[in-house]
Amino acid sequence: MAAATELPALPSPPAAAAGGGGVPEAEVAAMKAEMESERALRESVSPKATAAATAALHATHAFQCGAMAEGQRLLAEAEAGVAALLAEIEAGPRAWYTRGAPAVAHCLEAFATAACFWHFFAHGALAARASLASLQDSEYLQGAMGFAQELSRYAIGRATAGDVGSVLLCSTLSASLFAKLQEFDFRNGPLRRKVR
Repeated sequence: MAAATELPALPSPPAAAAGGGGVPEAEVAAMKAEMESERALRESVSPKATAAATAALHATHAFQCGAMAEGQRLLAEAEAGVAALLAEIEAGPRAWYTRGAPAVAHCLEAFATAACFWHFFAHGALAARASLASLQDSEYLQGAMGFAQELSRYAIGRATAGDVGSVLLCSTLSASLFAKLQEFDFRNGPLRRKVR
């Protein structure tokens, strides 16, 4: 039979008697203020992120439809929105946390997708990472994956029109991108789910 464990005596005087019920009030108040500040920032950037994402999605659609001038205008609008959005986020508390908020993450992915798509039409290749320097690596990769999805839609449209050269270019680029993505070990994050 195990020996009985002796319980330690209460501190003298107990912390509860000193006021505050034993809770570190200043620390809790500081955490509460930081969380409220983060919430206010998320509420402030969410509509801006939605507006920039909408412009980026419309730019991608315009490129798919062949309205290049309209697509460029919308992409420039999205780029300006993303720049303002990221400036506000970086000035706030825990920028990495706010960048991961669903509306912001969606916005950055949509922008990267549209930028990669436009670069494809201008140069016939995937946009270099350096051309989207404001984005983090994971945001760029998600945009590149979104671009690959848009590229397949574009290739189907070109195949319908009988444009063999464009279809071959899309096929080669998609295969190269997929091969490079397979070299990564994404574990169980959002990038791995997107590659599948």
